[in-house]
Amino acid sequence: MYYDLKISSSDVDLEAIITKAVNYNYSHIAIDVLINLHDDIDKLFIEHRSLIVKAKKLAENFNLKILSRATVVSSNKMDKNRMDLLKGFDIIAMIPISQKSLEDATHNLEIDIITFDSNSFCQLKLGSAIDVAIKRKIYIELDYSAAINGDSDAKVFFFGHAMNIIRRCRYQSFIISSGAKNINHIRPPFDVINLGIL
Repeated sequence: MYYDLKISSSDVDLEAIITKAVNYNYSHIAIDVLINLHDDIDKLFIEHRSLIVKAKKLAENFNLKILSRATVVSSNKMDKNRMDLLKGFDIIAMIPISQKSLEDATHNLEIDIITFDSNSFCQLKLGSAIDVAIKRKIYIELDYSAAINGDSDAKVFFFGHAMNIIRRCRYQSFIISSGAKNINHIRPPFDVINLGIL
């Protein structure tokens, strides 16, 4: 079974994405909504839920499972009440953009995935935070869209840091997702595996 757990919900052609995922033999895809500090989570959840219903309807004739995902950008400790609002999503991910938010994500929050932003990654000291995340069954994610579609800085970030993160994870609890914003960003599973080997 092949999964792509990060497909952007913004300006995406759902039918084209689903068709491509099916053609590439993906069994699960997650449609992601990005949530910033002051966003209205209730409103975003309602909008996202209608998108998920539409995606599930499009996928119902195929052997493809559609998941809902929220990715929260955080620079500080997250309020528990705010995090509770995310429980309606199948997957909760976080992009920590400060050391404090990384520690909070790995030690305290009930999340599924920690993913990184190329602009803030270099300021973070992963160290024991990754070990704690693995013990708590939180997955560490890199999205490969920057490696194939980004500028030179984004490519350097992916190839320069991916191996360090994979080693730090000891080759466990690590996932690579597309971060796709259009159908050209999705790659076949074996291309993604080869990208991970690079």
